[in-house]
Amino acid sequence: VIWREAVSVTCAIGFLRLRGNTTVFGARSFLAILAVILILLAIAHAVIILFVIPRWPQEREVWQLMLAVSPMAIVLLFAWYVLRYNFMQLALERTIVYGIIVLGVVVAHRFVFRNFHEAWDQRFRFDFAFVEAALLIALIIAYRPLRQRTGEALRYFMGERFERLRQRVRETALEMSSLAGRPPGEIIAWFEAVMNDIFEVRDASVMLMGASDQPDGGTESAGLPLDAWKPVFDAMVEQHVTACTRHDAPAGVIDDTLRQTQVTLLIALNHPTLKGLVSLGPRLRNRSFSQEQINMVILLVEQLGITLTTSRLQAERLAAERRALQNEKLSTIGLVTGSIAHEVKNPLSSIKTIAAVLAEDLGENSLHAQDLRLILGEVDRLSTTVRQLLQFARPSAAGASTGSLLDAVRGTLALMKHVAKERGATIAETLPVALPMIRANDNVLREIVFNLITNALDAAGEGGQVELTAEQDRDHVVLQVSDNGPGISPQVQDRLFEPFVTSKSDGTGLGLYVVGRHVREIGGEIHCRTTKGEGTCFIVRLPCASGDIAG
Repeated sequence: VIWREAVSVTCAIGFLRLRGNTTVFGARSFLAILAVILILLAIAHAVIILFVIPRWPQEREVWQLMLAVSPMAIVLLFAWYVLRYNFMQLALERTIVYGIIVLGVVVAHRFVFRNFHEAWDQRFRFDFAFVEAALLIALIIAYRPLRQRTGEALRYFMGERFERLRQRVRETALEMSSLAGRPPGEIIAWFEAVMNDIFEVRDASVMLMGASDQPDGGTESAGLPLDAWKPVFDAMVEQHVTACTRHDAPAGVIDDTLRQTQVTLLIALNHPTLKGLVSLGPRLRNRSFSQEQINMVILLVEQLGITLTTSRLQAERLAAERRALQNEKLSTIGLVTGSIAHEVKNPLSSIKTIAAVLAEDLGENSLHAQDLRLILGEVDRLSTTVRQLLQFARPSAAGASTGSLLDAVRGTLALMKHVAKERGATIAETLPVALPMIRANDNVLREIVFNLITNALDAAGEGGQVELTAEQDRDHVVLQVSDNGPGISPQVQDRLFEPFVTSKSDGTGLGLYVVGRHVREIGGEIHCRTTKGEGTCFIVRLPCASGDIAG
């Protein structure tokens, strides 16, 4: 009686405490009623056993039958709430699984081992219950689903807080969805820190594969170069493995690579537009991941892929909107510039003509000859400005002829080395003997090279260094201009090739815009690599003309 009452009251108290923490719809009333029924049954059992049966012993079998069927009240309550509130996912699955396991053990003991026990115990004077226990343990170890369920039950028994872990995972998923739109590097750094905290691992690492199926980011992850993880990702995709641990990794490149690292869990991220790996481990106190924890990690990794994809799409949309707005602004600027240049050009021609006639009429000895020369000089300067404005507003025919990038570089260097010497800077060049011709005229190529070297010298500053290299890459010529200056801030880097964007206090913001426009008109590409405090490198890829080589 004491044991029965202690168990019932303890369970009732546990259900009442759990009732205060649950948020599942219908669970609060279920737990409250269950606790009340347990307490009522405990009181009824005590009364029947201690008072009713001793007083009416002739009805003993009836009272014992009532005691035997009294737990049906709890069973019926549980069945009602399972059907009424769809508690199937909450409790019934585990109840059925554990019930089948216990039932199988009991049936095996009753019909298989019991007869052997009775015969062998007397014959060999040995308790074969130990053999039965060893067989049961071997079955648990050999059968993976049973091993996982047993391990999960032991973790609950040992006090691992799965409810708190589930709550953290839900909060992390909600917070991750709010990060969509931020830079991918920021999202990945946040995700790695959160995974370290939630699952108590020493090193969580996200390894993304780039558009050309090469890892992006740094040079090393989880103790190995990023290139070493590419075959692992390919093998996991080929073998349809979403997650694997050090203990169940498929033989081959996956197992071999994991043995070289301290990775405990590896997840494959295989989205249509985003591919990579997420590694975790090792955990504190060298604990392993349960199947439920692995499923939680997979859920978070999948949401990371969705968040990164959403951020990329939002960045592309914003870039498209900026380009559309920029094209509209440029169209307006070009129209206004062309109109102003056209309106100014005719009066300037008239002024120049009149001034030239007056100069001829008055002669060199006139008192106003010097003034007229000044007028003609200023008119020529304004005419040059007008021509530049028209060139800025009017698309160029960059691909109408061919030019030599080597000639443009050498001609520009002959001038810029004097400028660098005055500033105490140096220009180092690595140029081949010959390069293919470019589908652009020499003036356009000189303007590209001149603006890039000028910006590099300005960034390098006094005593700085500028390096210039050129080489052929199949059907393109690649020009690189780098400096050892302070680098470019991310705010400016995102808008480098827009007009009037500059980091220099006295800059116009048109140099790189003109370079970018010329490169696009030629059909080439221009990229910028910059590191804060280390310098900047501009990489220009220009398409070659049809087989001509310039020396």
